[in-house]
Amino acid sequence: MENPTSQNRDMKGDRSKPFTWQGIQFGPEGLENKQWKVSHDGLRRLAEKGRLFSNLLGTGSTRGTATQLSWKLYREEQAGRRINNLWLTQSQVSDKRYVVQTAEATIERCMLMTTDPGDLVLDPTSGSGTTAVVAEEWGRRWVAIDASSVAKEVARTRILLRVYKNHVLRHSKRGWQVEAGRREDWREEAGRRDTSLENDPAGGFVLDRNRVVTCSILAYDKEELTPPIHLVDRTLKRSQPRIASAFTVETELLERFRRSEELESEVFHARRTVKRERDDREWCDRIVQALHESPVRDGAGNAWHIVDIEPWLDHRDRKGIQLGHRCSVVRDNGGQRKNAGLLVAPQDSRLNLQTIRRAANDASRSIEGAEILVCVALGYESGTSFDKQKLGGLAVWRIEGNKDLQLGPLRDDERSQSFLVVADPEVEIESAGQDLWTVRLVGWNSYDPISEVADFTPEDGQIQCWLLDTDFDRSKFRADHIHFPARYGDVKSERALAKLVGVDADVDALNAVFGTTSRPFETPGTGEVAVRIITRRGNSMTGVYEVG
Repeated sequence: MENPTSQNRDMKGDRSKPFTWQGIQFGPEGLENKQWKVSHDGLRRLAEKGRLFSNLLGTGSTRGTATQLSWKLYREEQAGRRINNLWLTQSQVSDKRYVVQTAEATIERCMLMTTDPGDLVLDPTSGSGTTAVVAEEWGRRWVAIDASSVAKEVARTRILLRVYKNHVLRHSKRGWQVEAGRREDWREEAGRRDTSLENDPAGGFVLDRNRVVTCSILAYDKEELTPPIHLVDRTLKRSQPRIASAFTVETELLERFRRSEELESEVFHARRTVKRERDDREWCDRIVQALHESPVRDGAGNAWHIVDIEPWLDHRDRKGIQLGHRCSVVRDNGGQRKNAGLLVAPQDSRLNLQTIRRAANDASRSIEGAEILVCVALGYESGTSFDKQKLGGLAVWRIEGNKDLQLGPLRDDERSQSFLVVADPEVEIESAGQDLWTVRLVGWNSYDPISEVADFTPEDGQIQCWLLDTDFDRSKFRADHIHFPARYGDVKSERALAKLVGVDADVDALNAVFGTTSRPFETPGTGEVAVRIITRRGNSMTGVYEVG
C-alpha cells in the first residue's frame, strides 16, 4: 500500500481538501501541510480501478485522517527501482582471496549505475581483480592496474577460473528477434538491427522491461503513454555460461611510451638528457644500497650476498659501456667468493640478450678475475637464460628486484624479499603422435653462481599457474594453453568449468587445465614454444624450448 499524499498545500484546487469515499471522509486531519497526489477526480478514477484501500472500511466509521487512505501498488509493478547514492544495505565479500577486497555487489551497483555495456572501466588499484571480474560479467571492457606481482597473479587466476553469465546481445540474430518482439509488445520504436554489433556488447543486451506505475499515471489514464523502465540488471541469458574473454597482461614496469630504439639510445649511450642521467644514477644507487642491505634468495631459500660493490667507471667516462660496478658474490654461509661485474638495468626497461652480451664482454675484458656477470632488473625479455652456457667466459646470473623498489626503500620486513634469483622452468617435451606434441611441467632450476650448478626444485604444489605459448615468435608471449595444477586448483571453479562444458566435456582437456601436462599441439611454425610459470608467491619465470 502506498501513501496518496505529498508535501505542500494546494491553495487553488481541491487537492488539500477532504475526500469522501465509501461514505468515509478522509481529512482534513492529515492534510494540514500536505495535499493529495492527484485531484479528487483522479482519486475517484483510482477507486473505479479498484486501487483505493482503507482499514476503516466495514468499521462503521464516517471520518478518518488522510493517512488512513492508501492506493494499491502490486508487487509485479515494483520490479525495478532507480538506484542512487543512498546505500541501505551492507555488502559482504563472499569469496575472499586478497587482504583488501571489495564485495562484488558494491562494484556491480556502481558499474550498472554509471556505465553501459561496451564502456571502458579503469581500476588503477586492482588488488584481487574484483572490478575486472564484475566488468567481464556485465560486458564492460576493463583495464586493471596494480604494482604488486602477487595481486596480478591473484587477479589473473580469479578472472580465468570464473564462469560468467552469457548475456544475449541485442544485435545478435536471436537477440534482435526477441528485442523486436518486446518493442512491439511495449509499443516502443521498432529500431533497426546493426549487424556490425552482432558480437559486440557495446550494442547492449536484451533487457527486461517493466511498466512505470505511479498514482498520477493510474489516475489520469497515462499507462499507455508512459515508456517502460529498462531493467539494466535483468537480461536475457543463454543457458550455457561462458568463460572470460581474451585479455592481455602487459608489462609491470613503469613505461614511458617511447620507441625501443629511442629507449636503447637514451639508456645506454651518451645521447641522454641531464634529467634522464640523474634518474638512472638515482635508481642505480637505490639498487646498490638495497644490495648492501638485502641478500639475494632463490626459490629454495638459499641466500647469497653481493659485497664489495664499487663503481667501475665514472658515468662521464663510460661512453656506451654497459657495466657500472664491480663486486663479489659470496654464499650466505661465508663460503667461496667470486669476482663479478654488476649490471643494473634502468627501472623502465627489461634486460634483453643484446644488452647482457655487451655487458659480459665489458666485464670479461676489464675486470680482473671476473667469473660472473650479475644482472639486476625488474624484468627480463624471453630468451635470456644462460644457465647452461657462458657469455664472454662469464656465468650470467639473473636477479629480479622487488617492484616495490620503484616506490622507494623497502621496510625492514620487506627486505628479505628485495631480490630473487630468476629461475627457468624444467619441462619435458614429448611426441603425442604425428606432428603433435605435449609439454609436461616438472619444476624449475635456479642457478648457483658459486657452484655453477642449477639447483632443481620440483613442482610439488608450488606453482599456482603455468602458461604455454605453442608458437613463440620471441616478440610477445601469447598464452595458448593455461593450466592450474590440480592440488592447488579452486574446487568450486573446477566444478564450474566441468559444468560449463557439460555433456560435451573433453575429459582430457579438463584434466589438462588442472594438471601439469598440456593438451597436444601441432609443431610450431617458429620451431619454439615458451613456458611461463607463476609461483604461489607471485614470482614469474619463462623458458623457451625447441620442438621437433
